[in-house]
Amino acid sequence: MKNMKKFFFGTLAFVLIALVLFFYLRYVQERNYVKKGKIVIEAVESYKDQYGVLPNTMDDLTIDSTFKLEMGIGPYYEKIGESEYIVYYSIGFDDYFVYHSTMEEWKWEP
Repeated sequence: MKNMKKFFFGTLAFVLIALVLFFYLRYVQERNYVKKGKIVIEAVESYKDQYGVLPNTMDDLTIDSTFKLEMGIGPYYEKIGESEYIVYYSIGFDDYFVYHSTMEEWKWEP
């Protein structure tokens, strides 16, 4: 009986530690995505202020040479309309971390 309690509490502690670690790492990952995404957003907004229109592609943007695009992940820019755009990361097969210019917020989207 005593061994069963030790096993139960040991398993519970392991699961709790794993959950805390998972959510912490996801928080750090999101923070890094937002930080790099802000560089793209600022470049888009600067382009819009300068030329009065949104850039068509990321190639139109002037971004610091130290900025590194992670192939397969992002951040990517996509013009949606004349005044709307998204900046997004493609994570895994079906997950996207997306900034919508109309809502001015980041969201996870499947």
